[in-house]
Amino acid sequence: MKKTFFSLFLVLSGAVLFAQPNRQIRNQNTPKSVQDAFTRAHPNAGNAQWSQRNGQWHATYNDKTNNRNVDDYYDNRGKNIYSRVEWDRKNLSSDYDKRITSRYHTTNYRVTRIERPNNPSLFELILNIGGNNRTVYTDERGNQVRYTPGR
Repeated sequence: MKKTFFSLFLVLSGAVLFAQPNRQIRNQNTPKSVQDAFTRAHPNAGNAQWSQRNGQWHATYNDKTNNRNVDDYYDNRGKNIYSRVEWDRKNLSSDYDKRITSRYHTTNYRVTRIERPNNPSLFELILNIGGNNRTVYTDERGNQVRYTPGR
């Protein structure tokens, strides 16, 4: 009987601990330092939806100025780690588009701009090649770069 209770206790404890890193946090639980930094950076952002994952605070909102969906990531002190901005291909230079088309032999791709403080911006491309998606990161000229998402 003791073994059964002990086993049950271990399983439930493990389930609770395992579930913690991906919990959703309501806006009122977001640290004031994070919300203040976000408000200073995006005074017209409207209602952001907040979550916490892997020690980062994540705000999802619509940038009303450009009507783009944006994801901002902050540390616990309110320092912006990076932002992901839904990007319209029409805003890319024709040279960039030509380079991507000639290099990957497709015109079917989606673009997200990744803005990182103190680092050059990147573009994340989701290329559809032969019915399969491939993710590629480029600099602003269309040259492929190495990038680990979330950094």
